[in-house]
Amino acid sequence: VSTGDASPQSSIPMHSSYGCVVNDGDALLFHIGGYDAVDGAAVNTMYVFDQRTLQWSERSLPAMQYNRYLHACILVDTALYVFGGVSHHDDRDNVDAYMNTIEYLELNPLADSDRSLRASLCLSHDGECYIGGVLQSDDEPKWQIASTQIQFPRISAKLFQMSATQLFLIGGYGYLAENKAQGSLSSIEIFNLVNHEIVCDASMGPQLIIPRASFSGAIYVDNTGYLCLHIIGGRTGTGDELSALPMTHSCEQLCFPASDINNYMESMYSIFYDHAMFRDEDDGRAHATSPFDIINRDKWTVWVVVIAIIIAFGILCIIMLALKICRNQKQLRRMDAASPNNLVDERYPLLAET
Repeated sequence: VSTGDASPQSSIPMHSSYGCVVNDGDALLFHIGGYDAVDGAAVNTMYVFDQRTLQWSERSLPAMQYNRYLHACILVDTALYVFGGVSHHDDRDNVDAYMNTIEYLELNPLADSDRSLRASLCLSHDGECYIGGVLQSDDEPKWQIASTQIQFPRISAKLFQMSATQLFLIGGYGYLAENKAQGSLSSIEIFNLVNHEIVCDASMGPQLIIPRASFSGAIYVDNTGYLCLHIIGGRTGTGDELSALPMTHSCEQLCFPASDINNYMESMYSIFYDHAMFRDEDDGRAHATSPFDIINRDKWTVWVVVIAIIIAFGILCIIMLALKICRNQKQLRRMDAASPNNLVDERYPLLAET
């Protein structure tokens, strides 16, 4: 990294690869997790590179709860989010070992609007400073585990913020379906930033046209006023090794109305997913539930659904019976019109003999 005639004044504190790097849109780069080739293990560390001073942070910032690499990450305002990944190098192509956990770290826990991210990280403070602006080291922010989990554990996926409250986890490498076939994924899981829940799972949400992993992408507003996610390249196909999958040169984009993106997202999700929450009596936590997932709903909802099905079946039977009676009456009328004399003889034989 260099700016003009300047050169980096420090090297990365840890020799790691396959980590996840995000920037704050200004001058800070976050390096999260990765694989330490020296120790042969994944790491959970996080360091910050300041592009103004060309220096890495002197101390490791709060460490993730899990060691991981090949994960997806994103910075949303002052909060970091990490999805999926794998913790052991030997399990890189073992989908059963892929992680389905989601971690997040709020770097400004006091919600101080006047505190910059640089100040929250103590990067420009010479004296004693605690991360997040707290008064004691014990109160410094720590990585938290979200109550929800990724539906399809994956590596080499990408995270994008498509609205103020929604993250898209797109593509990656993992199991294609329940048949345990491995390959690039086309599924998109949508994460709600307000309640930290997956609100639209991989089976209900939008899909990539071409399954892909290890791709690049960018968000932009086109000249028609749509917010577009442009996906470029990556690896596609099926196979037991991600590195052996063929490269694709294709591009695709997913667009939404930029002027009303938040309401549009909520309307779209309501088609696929019910945001109603139920509380699990075993763990006491709230969970999102699919409108088709009757078993996980409360007993009153189950009874309403069952009664509605019975009523609908009864109405269907009545309609079918009415149609059958009507059809029989039409047949009798046609027979009467075709042979009235025969019908008279059959119905009134005594009158016919006289």
